[in-house]
Amino acid sequence: MSGPQKQTPGWSPANATTNVDSTAIVDRSVADDKTIATLRARFALRGHVLTVSRNVDGRVNYTITKWGQARTFSHQHDLVAFLAQIGGSA
Repeated sequence: MSGPQKQTPGWSPANATTNVDSTAIVDRSVADDKTIATLRARFALRGHVLTVSRNVDGRVNYTITKWGQARTFSHQHDLVAFLAQIGGSA
């Protein structure tokens, strides 16, 4: 059997789309630098300060502060929802 004719067991061209491994290599729950910079700028336009910190166990916390009050979120989608709530564009 030549190279192009070899197939992985259980794989066929007919179900190639269903054989795709959906495991992410990169943790998508953590935003990249550009996304953080964009969110930081959008919060700044509303008078808030966005701070991103990492816990000892590796989890990321997003903290929004304004007038000495703070709100902390653990997921980026919660952060975007809060931005929409205060009138910023998401």
